[in-house]
Amino acid sequence: MNIKPQRIKPHKKISLICLVKSIAVLFLTSLLASCANLIATPDLPTLIPEAELPTIIAQTAQALVPPTNAPDLATPTRTQPSSITPTKDAGQSQSATPSIALTPVPTKNTPQPLGTAESPAIEIPYAKIQIIRPGPLSKIVSPIKVQVFLSPGEGKRIQMELIGEDGRLMYRKVFRYAVPPATLINLFKDIDFEINGVAETARLVVSTYDAHGRIQALASEDLILLS
Repeated sequence: MNIKPQRIKPHKKISLICLVKSIAVLFLTSLLASCANLIATPDLPTLIPEAELPTIIAQTAQALVPPTNAPDLATPTRTQPSSITPTKDAGQSQSATPSIALTPVPTKNTPQPLGTAESPAIEIPYAKIQIIRPGPLSKIVSPIKVQVFLSPGEGKRIQMELIGEDGRLMYRKVFRYAVPPATLINLFKDIDFEINGVAETARLVVSTYDAHGRIQALASEDLILLS
């Protein structure tokens, strides 16, 4: 059996399209309404009256400021001062006392330092008989050059001797000077000698005498005689 498709008439076709559009609009409207219900509407802040706004701002600012130790504004009360007993400072002995340097003030008439006083030279007096040369233990070859500074004494007699190491008399000479007793003279004399060995010790003796022939002064010097 063959069924033939029926053709829709044009005015019916337009009505069908309008119906579909109306259904779609209703569907979209219902969908938007349901989505709007799902979104939570935020709570809006309550509006503050303008007259109270400055007071609230001041309170908020005061709350944000950190608390400070405000001074106690209470009325001070008079209290009797407690008695203070003076005590010695224990650390007073340990504290260093500053030293004060005193600077001398120059004066117009400043005394100048005096020079060191030099002690006068002390002159050592000569002995009654002073053998100037030869010196002690001089090594001498013949002749011996003798210099003596002396006073002839009251007897005006001077005796010069050379004695060997064995006691023998190697030389003797007597000098007479007619001078006052306090007179000092320089006596120069060359003494010749002979020895058997290479060297020998000897003694030079000079003496003066008084008016009675007694020894008044005597001086001697040890020598080394060389051949």
